[in-house]
Amino acid sequence: MEEFIEAVDVPLTLSEVAGGKPLPERIEGYFLLHFLRQKDGDTSSRDAAIREINFSSCGFRARLGLDLHECCAYMIKTFA
Repeated sequence: MEEFIEAVDVPLTLSEVAGGKPLPERIEGYFLLHFLRQKDGDTSSRDAAIREINFSSCGFRARLGLDLHECCAYMIKTFA
């Protein structure tokens, strides 16, 4: 099984494991336990994963002489 997961899924899943009921409007992400339990052919997952790199608050921005808007990069990964 191949699935995209993101860091925002981890707190939600840990809460699920501990028996908590997080408020959906307060936290983003997917519960991961159902991915582990799904049967073949049961696909209800992400189509893509998004990554953001932001180095505007560390010393690299100043050393490179970049503006704030030049210190971000985004990547979208799909299965295709």
